[in-house]
Amino acid sequence: LIRFGLVSYPIIRNQVFAQETSINILMQAMEIIKTQYVKRKIDYQELIYGSIRGMLNSLEDPYTRFLEPKAFEDMQVRMDGRFFGVGIQIGMKQNQITVISPIKGTPADKAGIQALDVIMSVDGEDMKDASLEEAVSKIRGPRGTRVVLGVKRSGREEILNIPIIRDVISIQSVTKVSMIDEKKKIGYIQLATFESKTTIKEMTDALEDLEKKGVQ
Repeated sequence: LIRFGLVSYPIIRNQVFAQETSINILMQAMEIIKTQYVKRKIDYQELIYGSIRGMLNSLEDPYTRFLEPKAFEDMQVRMDGRFFGVGIQIGMKQNQITVISPIKGTPADKAGIQALDVIMSVDGEDMKDASLEEAVSKIRGPRGTRVVLGVKRSGREEILNIPIIRDVISIQSVTKVSMIDEKKKIGYIQLATFESKTTIKEMTDALEDLEKKGVQ
């Protein structure tokens, strides 16, 4: 037994062996799928991506997710603060794609999309098993084009099919800055999203504005 500090090398070797065994099981499963799956035509990359998604799903953390190259590009577009779409912030709620909030003044807002609307379909395509990134890519599109969102709304039995015309969406991170109690010098900043490269500047400007008004 060789020890260095608090590290036991036999334990590390056992851990490495266990990891290698698990990886071998994964590779064997993939090989069986490739050679024996009834449809035969298998996308190897999609198997890898699916394996990664499965690992992350086991964490049960909606904020830890795998981005494929296209989804990563979409995220970078959002970070730039301008894109073509309908103007909604969406997330996963109870494994359903749910509207967090429509962005004020955007096509989605004007069309009547509401917070907590569950997106069931996009242009008739079922979104039940779609990832957040897949839904975003379906909803976005060229300016002036039409997309129909099928939404389930609390208190309504039927699915609402809401047509929306896509437009340029400009993301503003800080949507409200105000003094809510002049006597106690309490200020309020509404931060709508973190997904913008200007978020820090907008937040700093908002704080400085409130400080000039004597916020404590």
